[in-house]
Formats: sequence, structure tokens, C-alpha cells
Amino acid sequence: MIDLKRWLHELEAQERTERLRAAEKLSDYVEFEDPGEYDSVDVIQKLISAAVSESDYEIQETLLNGMANAFTKHKYNDKVDLTPLMESTGKLDKDSLLHAIDIARLSGERKYVIYIRPLTRHKDANVRQTAILAVSELEVD
Repeated sequence: MIDLKRWLHELEAQERTERLRAAEKLSDYVEFEDPGEYDSVDVIQKLISAAVSESDYEIQETLLNGMANAFTKHKYNDKVDLTPLMESTGKLDKDSLLHAIDIARLSGERKYVIYIRPLTRHKDANVRQTAILAVSELEVD
């Protein structure tokens, strides 16, 4: 049985293993389930909030990976507000940052270019290349 409310609640648990298990379940859920079966925009917004506030790298990366995969399969367009995620790019580890850039690119929302453009000069070549691709795709008319 799927229990979104319980998994979302477990993301706030003190115990790391509980948070990681919830992150894994929620990431799989948003990637593989039909968005019409649940309030997908609300769940994605909650996952963004959880990822931005998460201090554990593995949990944060798990959440963002699941969201990136969900954005690959489903079109959320401007329904999801990525601003909190984009505002946190300076605090993200490399893998989480790459997912954040991909999520913004997959959103198709040009308004996130302002957050991604500085990353085209990032010290890591993979981050730079991913940011350049995102900016070029988002700026296409």
C-alpha cells in the first residue's frame, strides 16, 4: 500500500535511515507513478522543500535525482515553483547541483536562467557543461 503522507512525514524524522528510506520511496514514486493519481505538484513542492533543508548529502541527492527523473517523464511546466531550489544552488554538492540544473532545464521555464547562468563559470567542468546546456535550451524562443 502506498502511504504518501507517512513517507512525507518520515522525511522530517530524526533518524537518518528513516529519512533515507522515505526519500527513496518518494523518489521512486514521483518517477514511476502517474501524476494524475496523486497531487503531484504538491508532492514535488514538498520534496523540493525537504531537499533544500536536508543536510545529509545522500538523502538530498536521492530526492533531487527522483525529481529530475520525474521531470524527464512528466511535464510540470510552471506548476512547480523551483525558486527555493534555485536559490540554494550555492549550498548544493556537485551531484545535487547537477540534478537541480537538470530539473530547471526540464521545467522549460526561462525564469530560472538567472540562477543557472553563473554556474556556466563553475569550477567543475561537468557543472559548467550542464549549466551551458540548460541556459542554451531555456533561452531558445
